[in-house]
Amino acid sequence: MAFASSRVMGTCAVIGQAAGTAAALAIRKGILPRAMGEHIRELQQMLIKNDCYLPGILGDDPKDLLRDAQISASHYTCDPTVIWNGITRPVGDTPNCWQASAASGDWITLSTIQPKNIREVHLYFDSNLSQELMMSLSEEILAMQERTSPDTLVKSFRLEFYKVDSLVHTEVCKTKGQRRVVIKLADAVKCDRVKVTIEIHK
Repeated sequence: MAFASSRVMGTCAVIGQAAGTAAALAIRKGILPRAMGEHIRELQQMLIKNDCYLPGILGDDPKDLLRDAQISASHYTCDPTVIWNGITRPVGDTPNCWQASAASGDWITLSTIQPKNIREVHLYFDSNLSQELMMSLSEEILAMQERTSPDTLVKSFRLEFYKVDSLVHTEVCKTKGQRRVVIKLADAVKCDRVKVTIEIHK
């Protein structure tokens, strides 16, 4: 609800994130900010990975090890392969996500032919970005506003890593109400299949 009264600040924050990311990348490369134009695609991919939405620009980071993975799921309300289309939020009538049911235990897997060394897993959950947010003095309108974290957000999930059908590592994770969750593994895990199982949906 607070977003309705701070939406301009939200826009400023996104601009600040882009400028800060560009400055960090310029420092890393040892170049002046004016030279960042030559590295604009790399900057865009960094921003998208950090859950910025750049209309017309798809997430296509060459460092993503599972871009060529075969995808399967516990059920097919929609085509699960859309999780790899480079868009991490609804656009128009297209949800651009795999939709789990409300029950716990739903899963999605990504499998590769050759084992990969996985160090990080980035997940983006549905925070109901299409929800209409508005401030009003009307009690009727206020009653329609969601006052807590969106019910669409997953609360906890389990990550399992397999190699030739043998379970080699497990991580049980809580989202803490966050839309973007990054799991950094203590050591790289060599595997050919990653499975995400939803444990608590609401």
